[in-house]
Amino acid sequence: MDELEIKILANAESLFMKYGVKSVTMDDLAKEMGMSKKTIYQVAKNKEELIFKTLGNHFENEMAQCRQFSSENVNAIEELLSIAKHLIEQMRSMNPAVLYDLKKYYPKAYKLIEDYRFTFIYETIFNNLKKGVKQGLYRKDVNADIIAKFYVARADIIFETTLFPPAEYNWIDIYRESLLYHIRGIAAEKGFDYLAENFKKIK
Repeated sequence: MDELEIKILANAESLFMKYGVKSVTMDDLAKEMGMSKKTIYQVAKNKEELIFKTLGNHFENEMAQCRQFSSENVNAIEELLSIAKHLIEQMRSMNPAVLYDLKKYYPKAYKLIEDYRFTFIYETIFNNLKKGVKQGLYRKDVNADIIAKFYVARADIIFETTLFPPAEYNWIDIYRESLLYHIRGIAAEKGFDYLAENFKKIK
């Protein structure tokens, strides 16, 4: 990926996150970047392809970040908390319409989200569970496969606007409660102690 493509995809992601996917046009992106649409079409032949490439680039960056958290944090719970802080920062700037727009109008791109969740996120949480059991932070009888799938599936609940209308609920509050629910459900006594001391870092 060359410098121009990286720049265009980064700006597209910023606009999509701020205004939602459906409302942003190729004209909007061109105006934001001070370039012609012809230049943008060198990277993506239409808006649908631009969205697909933007999401793909986003997930490549996310995978690199998660791997970094995993390598930096010897403690399994600290790894989850580092990921959580990173995700919360993203949620602060995310328009509630983004996921709805993708699911309704751009199913091909939305499938990228599902594939990412059920492959990379599943693997990340599965490995985290195994690590935590070895460290004595999680219960020895934790079924890593089942719990990792629970973790992945709960994303649909967090962003379910019928259950949690954006006007009444904050995504960050929902996510924090969901994470606390996850860790408490798998924690051994050592894990409870660590969680009590460190969960306050997640704001």
